[in-house]
Amino acid sequence: MLCPGDLRTGRAGGIGTCIAHLRAEMPRIDPSLRIEQYDTRGPGSLAAAPLYFLSALGQVGRHVLAGQPTILHAHMAPRGSSVRKLLAILLAAPLRIPTVVHLHGSGYDQWYRSLPRPARAALRWAFRRAGRTIALSEGWRRFLLEEIGLPADRVDVIPNGVPDPKVAGCPEQRTAHFVFLGHLSRRKGVSTLLAALASPGLAGLDWRATLAGYGDSEPYREEARRLGIAGRVEFPGWLDRAGTDSLLASASALVLPSHAENLPMVVLEALAARVPVVATPVGALPEFLTDGVSALLVQPGEAGELAAALERVIREPELRGRLAAEGRQVFERHFDVAAMTRRVTETYARLLGHGG
Repeated sequence: MLCPGDLRTGRAGGIGTCIAHLRAEMPRIDPSLRIEQYDTRGPGSLAAAPLYFLSALGQVGRHVLAGQPTILHAHMAPRGSSVRKLLAILLAAPLRIPTVVHLHGSGYDQWYRSLPRPARAALRWAFRRAGRTIALSEGWRRFLLEEIGLPADRVDVIPNGVPDPKVAGCPEQRTAHFVFLGHLSRRKGVSTLLAALASPGLAGLDWRATLAGYGDSEPYREEARRLGIAGRVEFPGWLDRAGTDSLLASASALVLPSHAENLPMVVLEALAARVPVVATPVGALPEFLTDGVSALLVQPGEAGELAAALERVIREPELRGRLAAEGRQVFERHFDVAAMTRRVTETYARLLGHGG
């Protein structure tokens, strides 16, 4: 598997988490398959990225020369990730390595449309060269069929999956705890969240917030100070798996006010842990979540709407319980990690001509 970053640093984001879950679950689903993950980007500056990319390709070549039956599974996101995977697929083509492209990354369709015509043509070639392509939802499948031009019988829809957590979240506690997990950035709506937390409607209510993830937190710390809420907001930085699980277990709600997503892993983790979700209807989320039933959905950039949703989470314990229960059912229907892993193995079988 070619991954766009180092899972240990959080740079690989949801893609790294997806791969980690696949690697952990695969021995239970198909012990004959072995997954090896190669970072094509590296944890440091972009200057070192070519060395990591060449090293990853060298590892793939080593398996080919050893005569091992190898599948190249390229996890693709916008921008540099797509460029690196395009080059990998270009090099894999003459070696006849069976290839799967796994489409991740928020705003991939918008990024693709912004490219010059030759760049779009190169990406279409890469997708078409792959034996199979995995989309995370029906909406992304339509993009691959209608804009990339893939045949319908070569695209598999496999939503992300997460393990069933040992500890459920959404505890009853006097002080509501709002949790954000993700890249601290404009795209994730961090400024919108801070503005919502500083709204007059929340000023007299009992709450605290934790905004965890990689990225430069200092501008947001300063923003929280300017808004007068610095004493109620924590920025612990990037957390490992144990830290993430512990934070979710203490959450009254997961808040992810993103401007763009594909199918964010942290939302699936919250659903599995029975944590109410407050998010935006972007990417594949509207295909699975219903506003007021399994989540509270607010428009991106609308701090007032977000503040009203957070106020409801604090004031309406019955709503919290309903969202937690309905969200858990969505997880059980769509996002179980064993189901995801099993469907990936079926994609491999179809790629190698062993299944329909």
